Amino acid sequence: MPDDELDEAALQFFDLVQIAARPWPEQEQITGGTISGIAWELRNDIRADGKRFLAVFGDRLSASDVNAVSAYIEDFDRLPEAVFAAPGNGDGIGLRHSAWEDVRRESISLLRLFEPRIRVIYGRFDLDTHWLDQLLRS
Repeated sequence: MPDDELDEAALQFFDLVQIAARPWPEQEQITGGTISGIAWELRNDIRADGKRFLAVFGDRLSASDVNAVSAYIEDFDRLPEAVFAAPGNGDGIGLRHSAWEDVRRESISLLRLFEPRIRVIYGRFDLDTHWLDQLLRS
């Protein structure tokens, strides 16, 4: 598989991880969505792009790295359904739910684990990694 395709799979996945790592007001601002809608989309996108990342990168990762990404994806499966429920106004508790705090911590841990690789991949696309520095300081 060409390196560009590998890099793109990693870029898509880690873009989502960095959104998941942020406090909910920033998540809403970045995505421009409603709180409950972002929660639902983020869960589904993390699962899909995380599995794609493992499918294309898996043989280049250590067993512990594969386990870390797999566990991270599974964290989204364990989120309570209340996170995704939206009352009549379309803006449920979503990302404000306390269950997201664990996801945010796990997201930062995953970013720390893959920090060197993230910097290389973002560098290939001439993308700024200032956000990474900011999140890893938290």
